Amino acid sequence: MTTIDERLTGLEENIAEILEHIRPKEVKTEADPNQILMDEIVAISNEMDLLIDEVKSVRKDVQIAIEQPFEASEELSEADKKFNTRRNIFVIGGLAVTGALSLTFWLYFLPLFAVAIGVFFSFGMLALVLAYDEFVLPGNTIKRIAQNAIASAIFILALVVIISTGIQVGNSLISDRSQSEEYRQPTATERQAETRTEPSIGESEE
Repeated sequence: MTTIDERLTGLEENIAEILEHIRPKEVKTEADPNQILMDEIVAISNEMDLLIDEVKSVRKDVQIAIEQPFEASEELSEADKKFNTRRNIFVIGGLAVTGALSLTFWLYFLPLFAVAIGVFFSFGMLALVLAYDEFVLPGNTIKRIAQNAIASAIFILALVVIISTGIQVGNSLISDRSQSEEYRQPTATERQAETRTEPSIGESEE
């Protein structure tokens, strides 16, 4: 099977032959000029047909070369399908667990909230990648990233940045909550409770 470069070389040769037919030639014989013109037109027409066939063939090869990686990525083995299922369960489960932990730490154990929300953000990014492969453009983005060292390094760096961003957001929320609790004015019920607990002057002297 000829390569694309060979087909393009043949295409150039066909164009050169067409130019030779188009250029005027000296007629050494005393043939009919009309017949000579008709022969030239037929030859040009044949060359144009060959040129069109070559262009179609090259275009088909280029299209196959472009679509072949995506078609190969879609043909998954049973092992790949099982792995993808386990990976999806892990990501979705991790997203749910870290979300529940973030809420629990926010309500009952505030110091660990920032770390939990940071890990929750990282699982959220992984879930977005899986959703992109599932609903936007079918494929296996994580597998393609893992097969490229530079893409893997960038992906890990993005995870680290997202986790650190989540921790910063968590610390900011903790700070805002602490300030709001510190400067919160007591309600009327709380003031009444404080008044009831304060001892009177006579009781304090006794």
